[in-house]
Amino acid sequence: MGDFMGDSLARRGPGLDDVSAFDDDDIARADAWLDGPPEDATELKDGGAVLRDGGVVLKYYDAVASGRLPRPVRAFRRAFALMNRGVAVPLPHVAAAHADGSGVYVAAYVDAPNLHQVVAAGTASPELLRRVGRALRLMHDAEVTHRDLKAPNLLIADQGAPLLADLDGVKIRSGPVRWSRRARDLMRLDASLDLPPERRRRGGSPVVDPLGSYSAQNGRHFS
Repeated sequence: MGDFMGDSLARRGPGLDDVSAFDDDDIARADAWLDGPPEDATELKDGGAVLRDGGVVLKYYDAVASGRLPRPVRAFRRAFALMNRGVAVPLPHVAAAHADGSGVYVAAYVDAPNLHQVVAAGTASPELLRRVGRALRLMHDAEVTHRDLKAPNLLIADQGAPLLADLDGVKIRSGPVRWSRRARDLMRLDASLDLPPERRRRGGSPVVDPLGSYSAQNGRHFS
């Protein structure tokens, strides 16, 4: 068995030797994955694999040569750090890792389409886009950026803020996020929608912020 971390310990800064009783089933799943993901798991481009199992999603990370914390443990801690800053993410359940950095991260499965699917289907209402803009503004105001902020990584539930599903590109900064970086994140997200030219907005302003919901709070706009 590897080292485990779970919800009940994460809020007080667990070490790798901590074991949580968050959910025995989750711990059993994670333990079974420690020696590698099952054959029916989907391989990821950046290494590792992912699989939905009932109400949770398991993500396996390959071993990495690094003196830092194992990636599944970093993902687990990052999820709670984001939640504490008001950024919506799927609830983290448990992380398990070997000393070589390989291991598994278990989080709640959210049955919702992503932003790319909603916009492509033509069902993105003005209110939904306002919610997306507000969520992105909150993320940046909480000193959080994402190097790979793309529409498929934002899950759109019926109510509430969109959930950030991919945490690997998240960076929690120690100071305010510059407006140039905010604009870059928004433009990257806009480009990931893959809309034909006739459906894009004039002036290059983000499709996801048509009503100024992101920038209205202080008068800064990206058009």
